[in-house]
Amino acid sequence: MNKIFTISSILIFFISACCNHGDTRLPATLVSITDGDTVKVLLFKDRKFTIRLYGIDAPEKDQPYGAISTQNLERLCQYNFKHEVDIFTVDKYSRLVAVLYCNGVNVNLKQVENGLAWSYYTNDYQEAEQTARASGVGLWSAPEQVPPWEWRKK
Repeated sequence: MNKIFTISSILIFFISACCNHGDTRLPATLVSITDGDTVKVLLFKDRKFTIRLYGIDAPEKDQPYGAISTQNLERLCQYNFKHEVDIFTVDKYSRLVAVLYCNGVNVNLKQVENGLAWSYYTNDYQEAEQTARASGVGLWSAPEQVPPWEWRKK
């Protein structure tokens, strides 16, 4: 069992290190949603991995709009259904950092477009965030929102 885990971990590392994102989407079965930017999926049929959604940071569970962000992700994706992940890297917490596609839709982008996540460490979703802010959707409908990276410091 450890040998299978090691082989799948090496394969994930190889894919994230050598391939351009967008080139390699892996089939993934969604098993749980932790919050608005973190999910657990099965890859390689039976290996569970935690996925941190690339390029976004959603409100924390105890933060305003945290529960709504999680619910939106649940609305976008079906449990125990085949979706796809495009892996970018592995973070310092050993989570895969990836774009999640549910029913062909980039849910990372959808979270930002719906005003339920910030664009984070990338310009990929900056335009979507600006549009959501200007439209006053989601968390942008309330004044003075605290970004999650500042909320976590409290």
